[in-house]
Amino acid sequence: MLMFRKQISGLHQLIKIIFLCGITTIPAFSEANETVESIYQSACSGCHGKTPEDQTWRYVKDGSEIERVIKEGIAKAGMPAFGSLDDATVRALSVYIRERAYYKQKDKKPTFAAPLSGQKFKSRHHFFKTEKIFDGTGELWAVDVLPDGRIITTQQDGTLWLFDNDTGKQSIEGLPELRFYSQGGLLDVQAHPEYARNGWIYLSFSRLGKDDTGITDVVRGKIKQGKWVEQQSIFSAADKFLQKQGHHYGSRFAFVDGYVYFSIGDRGQQENAQDLSWPTGKIHRLHDDGRIPDDNPFVNTQGALPSIWSYGHRNPQGLFANAAGELWQSEHGPRGGDEINLIAKGKNYGWPLHTFGINYNGTPFPWQHEGLEIVQPVHYWIPSPGISNLIFYEGSRFPKWKNSLLVSSLGKQELYRLDLKNKSIVDEEIVMENYGRIRDIAVDSKGYIYLVINPEPKGRAGAVYQLLPVQPTTGVNNDAG
Repeated sequence: MLMFRKQISGLHQLIKIIFLCGITTIPAFSEANETVESIYQSACSGCHGKTPEDQTWRYVKDGSEIERVIKEGIAKAGMPAFGSLDDATVRALSVYIRERAYYKQKDKKPTFAAPLSGQKFKSRHHFFKTEKIFDGTGELWAVDVLPDGRIITTQQDGTLWLFDNDTGKQSIEGLPELRFYSQGGLLDVQAHPEYARNGWIYLSFSRLGKDDTGITDVVRGKIKQGKWVEQQSIFSAADKFLQKQGHHYGSRFAFVDGYVYFSIGDRGQQENAQDLSWPTGKIHRLHDDGRIPDDNPFVNTQGALPSIWSYGHRNPQGLFANAAGELWQSEHGPRGGDEINLIAKGKNYGWPLHTFGINYNGTPFPWQHEGLEIVQPVHYWIPSPGISNLIFYEGSRFPKWKNSLLVSSLGKQELYRLDLKNKSIVDEEIVMENYGRIRDIAVDSKGYIYLVINPEPKGRAGAVYQLLPVQPTTGVNNDAG
């Protein structure tokens, strides 16, 4: 079931109809070359003004109906059907209208100057507070909690922090060489599920190749006396796959039954996400020591990389396996169309042949998947919040959040809770916002939640915070939830 994001209440009131007009002739477009702004000016501005955000819409209950109304019209309101517009153009208009409406409301929301540590929040089901664990010295990327309570955190510039309540933070020596450029650097970190027995910690990073190229690599190693030792390569793509682009590396880990799953973004070369001979735009599955599983879906496909588990991904920023072994994934869309997916063996998730977003330059993104079996997202957002990681919460510290998805975001600086029913999203709330770019979210064995938050502007030193349940009280920030 596809669910559109329930926007803040002001946006709900704003998007209540679309296109009350009396146009009797429909303009012609060259849709492939027209931006959505120019399409709006040609088709809509005569009745609705130069921009859509100042209009009062009366016939649309939620964003999913905008496209239907454009295609079918509203006869009783004098609006003709724009059935001659192709689906890509209609979808682009929907994205544009919803973007403008959202950002008009967002501009009115307060930005809190108070320090985040110690702040109290009220969500729909729980009161909680944030406590700072420690500060980094640059932009932090990922966090995990070891069984003994120590915290490991990656910093994008190549620093791996180990934090202990008694001794403070320590920078680990001996990390692999990497390419720290744009979105690349030291990325995800996660301890093996049996870390207490084997001591393995997994890292992903952008490998530095010849001529300043890079791609996502995966290694595992151990921390002993403040040093990274016993490193083993888990996944390292051939040099021919390295590229100069600085974006869309992925990458997250998930462990299920002795296997490690990890994501690699399309590296800005979107067509390669559909090419099974390329590692980019994919989720991969290996034995936890790097061996290829015999039952991977493309082991016997000629020319395909045998590590691939699913494909057609743009920039998968989140991956989480719940207790049932379900693999949940969050993915950056283009302009609009950030997704939550439930990942299945060998499936195609559409990029770039299918997306609910549009190009950054405002042109429509045509669907080109006729005859292909594309898995639809469980949930998607318009506008894009810039989602990062997610967890399927199964802890006891926030019992009314149990079996919800908690999703962090960068661009909109929001933390979402998504209610699930039969693997579909049935409700959504914002439980925290306007405190910085939330790069990562994690949960420890006791059910406590941790966030990696980097302040604006990008590149400033980030921090790790813990969410702690508190009793209902006054003085909380009612913006959250």
